[in-house]
Amino acid sequence: MLLVLIGCTSQLFVDYDQVGCEEYDFDNPGEEEIVFEQVGADIIISHTNDLQTCDSVFEPELSSDGWILEVRERWSEGTSDCETCLTPQVIISDAPSREVEVRWYIDDKSNPLGVVEVQAD
Repeated sequence: MLLVLIGCTSQLFVDYDQVGCEEYDFDNPGEEEIVFEQVGADIIISHTNDLQTCDSVFEPELSSDGWILEVRERWSEGTSDCETCLTPQVIISDAPSREVEVRWYIDDKSNPLGVVEVQAD
């Protein structure tokens, strides 16, 4: 699903996805973080070390004013008894060369899990 979030400056083309964790140790889990990387013209913002039920689906609420992108991390109700590490991601396609602040919240919490400032090279 590609969302166009329009602000007073220019449009952000935002999509989302989830992937499995690359390296996760259930006996010694790492700290949850919000990180980002640039891949070509896209910027991928990820929540690392996120434990969810195996059949959960990432369904975030996204909003933006053009300079700030707010992500409310939400998951569909999983029905399985197993738990796995998933990495929810938000992708800014063809990211603008201006700075965008990304605030990542868990559900309805008032304080973000993390805030990152991203800008395409």
